[in-house]
Amino acid sequence: MITQAFLIRMYVTSASVAAVMAIAGWFAWHETTLPAGVALGFLVGLAPFVSWHLILSMTDGFQKSRRGWIVLITLTKYAAVATLTYLSTTRGWVHPYALIAGILIPMVMLWILGAARMFVTPNQKVL
Repeated sequence: MITQAFLIRMYVTSASVAAVMAIAGWFAWHETTLPAGVALGFLVGLAPFVSWHLILSMTDGFQKSRRGWIVLITLTKYAAVATLTYLSTTRGWVHPYALIAGILIPMVMLWILGAARMFVTPNQKVL
């Protein structure tokens, strides 16, 4: 089950990895489109998790039914992601491969943290 504490832990670890990747990309190639791509990709990749967090807090863990808000949040998320991705890549604001790398950061952190939770007994603390 995805809890708010798990989401916050994932935000922090993903942000740390994205920052290190963006800084390393800039130092390695001295090109601003690489860190911008990683940062924007990170925000795009994090959008589903932020919307889950928002929906979980609004519905008290899906105990309350607020379908209208859930649909509005979901459609707004998809519109923002599509617009940002299209504009940033077609206008050359970001490097496309860096954008993809940034999008993958939250997903990989979810896999790593989720796998770590599977191999730990309930009274042990993970990451």
